[in-house]
Amino acid sequence: MKIQGTVHWNPKGYAFVVPEKGRDDVFVPPEGLMGAMDGDLVEVLAYREKKGLRGEVLSILRRSPAAVSGTYPVSYTHLRAHETPEHPVCRLLFEKKKQKNTNIFWPLQPSLHLFIH
Repeated sequence: MKIQGTVHWNPKGYAFVVPEKGRDDVFVPPEGLMGAMDGDLVEVLAYREKKGLRGEVLSILRRSPAAVSGTYPVSYTHLRAHETPEHPVCRLLFEKKKQKNTNIFWPLQPSLHLFIH
């Protein structure tokens, strides 16, 4: 079923979409957000699971008007959830785990630098 609602994002990467018409909230895992941010109005494709509704964002209908600026620690999973063909996530920092004896510097915790209007 298709449902419209507002994204309520969690710092762990997942979100809940709260419908406009009093339906149950829809859990959306990081890979299902399709770049949606907290406060965005989205349309999700939802299906019922044992614990409730789960879904993925089909489209972003309206962006939140809030401005966001800062450095936020995020997980690699969260970065990949926001990856698009036009905006790939740089994987160089994560390749060091696969290689031995390299001199590549990489941070212990990746950060996401945002400035959104």
